[in-house]
Amino acid sequence: MRDRTTSGPVKTIHDDSDRFLEIWNLVFMQFERHADGSLTDLPKPCVDTGGGLERMVAVTEGVYTNYDTDLFLPLIGHVAAQTGTSYGASAESDVSLRVIADHARSISFLLADGVLPSNLGRGYVLRRIIRRAVRHARLLGFNKPMLADACNQVIGQMSGMYPELTERGDFVLTVASREEESFLATLDRGLGLLDEEIRQAKAQNGDTLKGEVVFQLYDTFGFPADLTALIAEENGLAVDEKGFQVEMQKQKERGKKSWKGSATDAKAELYSEIRAQAGETVFTGYEEESATSEIVAVLKNGEQVNEAKPGDKVELVLTNTPVLRGIGRSDRRPRLDSRHGYRFESHRFRRKKPTTGPKTCHSLPAPMRRSSCVSTIR
Repeated sequence: MRDRTTSGPVKTIHDDSDRFLEIWNLVFMQFERHADGSLTDLPKPCVDTGGGLERMVAVTEGVYTNYDTDLFLPLIGHVAAQTGTSYGASAESDVSLRVIADHARSISFLLADGVLPSNLGRGYVLRRIIRRAVRHARLLGFNKPMLADACNQVIGQMSGMYPELTERGDFVLTVASREEESFLATLDRGLGLLDEEIRQAKAQNGDTLKGEVVFQLYDTFGFPADLTALIAEENGLAVDEKGFQVEMQKQKERGKKSWKGSATDAKAELYSEIRAQAGETVFTGYEEESATSEIVAVLKNGEQVNEAKPGDKVELVLTNTPVLRGIGRSDRRPRLDSRHGYRFESHRFRRKKPTTGPKTCHSLPAPMRRSSCVSTIR
């Protein structure tokens, strides 16, 4: 926390249709607040201003929520038709339709930005969003995969302003579909266990779902704890958060005691996770000596990262490549060259039967983020 902050009067512009909806905010930056709470005048007062685009659209279109604007209605209508639901039929189904539409937008942009579903950081946020959307489709009585189709609608609707959606469209649809199918495989069993535990808790006049149950759903069926908490709340129950954390700590301790593997084993697990999400790298070296490819993952020091800097030694997981991993001799280690887009070269290699997984480690001479990559063999 900073010892000093700026502050001043706040003016908010409201839509009074539902007492109240904020659509614009003005902060008159007038004072400097010190650690002891005292205020002094700023040498140059200013106005910090910001408005919510979608809320302003709602006002100009004369509707009550962002979801009733032409930014959302086409997507909601598509999801409703896809799931056999009518928007406006009931408050409960409307919530699910809005969640799916909103989450399809978030999923599309996160994947287009190179985020992959995982159990850490942004990847975990993405995974939770996907699973919440899948559950709301299930609440609508729709039991088939549907996220890829919803994301495809997002791409078609918004790629005019965000061309990266089209550029990485196939990748977005593939990962969204695989993650959804993976979750659907365990969803029924997990929901069955959860429904039974909720029934037992209510039968015993309990008001809390056991932490052990929350952990089992998380560990065995891939249910995020907050998803379990949400379902429990919908049934009038709280969850034993402390008990869940105790079980998580026990698992970590068991892992430390039983782990006899190596860094190579941990890497293999990471490779498997990436392959499950993005598919195997397609080797094209028998048909061509150069190819355009997309980077689907960047690994550094055994962990997945979102960017690499000059001099970093990283592994690139590509959609396709004619370059073999560690096969044959080379005059020099393959390096990335950013002069004509990203290009890496390998010299004097022997063509052998390809292997799956990341193909090569590279030392970067220029900043690189997840983007299109050209791989060339001379």
